[in-house]
Amino acid sequence: MTRHQSCDLLLWSDKTAPPDRWPRGATGRLSANIALAAGELSDWANQSRAAFLLLWDPQYSLPNSSVLDRLMESGVDAAHCGLKSAAGQEFGDLSMVIHDWSMINGPAERPSTSWRLNLGTCLLRRETFLAAGGLNGSFASRMGAGLELGYRLLKSGALIEHRPEIVSVGAVDEDPADIPLDLYNFIFVFFKKSWGRYVLLRRLPFTRQPRKELAAFRKAWSHRSPFEPRGSSSFLRNRLIAPGDQPQVSVIIPTLGRYHTLPAALQSLVEQTLPPAEVIVVDQNPPEERRTDLFYQFEALNLKVVWQRDTGQSLARNTGLSLAAHPYVFFFDDDSIARDDLLEKHLSLVADHRIDASTGVSFPPEPHDYQLPPEFGYYRLSQTFDTGNSLLPTAVAKRIGGFDRNYDFGPGTDTDFGTRLYLSGCRIGLNPEAVRIHLKEPRGGLRVHHSHKYNTDLGLLKPYPPVTQSYYGFRFLGAGQQRERTLLQFATSKFPRDVRPLGRRNLNFISHAVYFLLSLVFLPVKSHFSHKKAQTLLKKGVQLGNFSTD
Repeated sequence: MTRHQSCDLLLWSDKTAPPDRWPRGATGRLSANIALAAGELSDWANQSRAAFLLLWDPQYSLPNSSVLDRLMESGVDAAHCGLKSAAGQEFGDLSMVIHDWSMINGPAERPSTSWRLNLGTCLLRRETFLAAGGLNGSFASRMGAGLELGYRLLKSGALIEHRPEIVSVGAVDEDPADIPLDLYNFIFVFFKKSWGRYVLLRRLPFTRQPRKELAAFRKAWSHRSPFEPRGSSSFLRNRLIAPGDQPQVSVIIPTLGRYHTLPAALQSLVEQTLPPAEVIVVDQNPPEERRTDLFYQFEALNLKVVWQRDTGQSLARNTGLSLAAHPYVFFFDDDSIARDDLLEKHLSLVADHRIDASTGVSFPPEPHDYQLPPEFGYYRLSQTFDTGNSLLPTAVAKRIGGFDRNYDFGPGTDTDFGTRLYLSGCRIGLNPEAVRIHLKEPRGGLRVHHSHKYNTDLGLLKPYPPVTQSYYGFRFLGAGQQRERTLLQFATSKFPRDVRPLGRRNLNFISHAVYFLLSLVFLPVKSHFSHKKAQTLLKKGVQLGNFSTD
């Protein structure tokens, strides 16, 4: 007989009595007042010995036993039904601050990674909830407190998912969050005060109650409790891979104009503690420049070299993917050097199948004083995907169609691929121990096609953002999200990181500010050019690989 994991039931109601019989654990009630409920929930979680807590609004039927069993066994730390409720639409102005794919909601009828947590239909792993710091009682609404907890769990390293099967019938309706107070509360937990000021300045001209907006800003600032990531995950754990059960990996490396760095990349794969089963190099150099002799010394890699006359970064990776013959595929760059345990670290994260894809981190070559940003220093669900350092099942990469050829000559193919993985319901894990040295060569690769990174502005009347970035926005973002993303990228293109701390009186800062204001005048024209070309790509259609016969 299967032993059910313990789970306490806590109802959001001052009036409705808990069920007479709840076979999984104890039962209790939570106040509608969030400040009171936060204390009640914290006390309960500290005193309980149950593995999970089920927070439930009594207006919905309780989930059946088999659903709870599947969720608990899936490894989730938090499962909720937020995308069926208004939680999927609240805090729209966070698009002024957050620009990764976690702001894109997956389909409400499918499971997906989502921090849009609804506290009225929520299953929480008790230890993870306590490690993340419990419920924030400074919020005015249950929805606002749930969204803050969901984002905090995501950033802490918890596995948090929207699971529509929790509520079996109909949509979940919730009262909207108390805007603007809860919006500013949210911002001050996760972002600096300057971001709060920025949002305030952007919202004030459009609000009918400016005094209420200002009062909410001040109140949220006075009650701020900044989030400090601790990496409290209970599921993202590296598992040792024994040589006898080593999953086999196909490595794909596109190369163009980088014969001077490619040998070091290949040699680093030779030296792996768990070597790849094959390495597929897709060589797109012109025929008259090809170096066949370069590959002779790497026969130990079971090397396959594809000589491809047509160029394009997505084309090259799709070609390699079509030839990949092993269960896992690792995407690598020709200007990178893998640490000797890189593949082992990637495989250890995906080996138990709770995580679908492992994306690693990059360091510059020695000597350097670079430190990973704190949020990249621990295991968690990722909002980035690195096509130069990521591993996933070959079947998954093929199932979503590989890479979109509309990005062949522009930035964004990694974000596009990662977004489609995310929207398909895959769990993408950030793996801080899967390290490559990224040389970031100024020539070769996309530079051959005069392409630059996502926020590069090529001139006063040149299209901006880069056309492929506008194409991504049309495909995945709302109009407001696309506008905010463009404004932020535009600002950072004019104020690089080494300029921002210099202060208003610094001449270098002033020159950047003058150029920014001048460029801002032309931004509508530049955006029009970019959007017009992006619309041409949209009309052509998404250009994915065809792996149906594999």
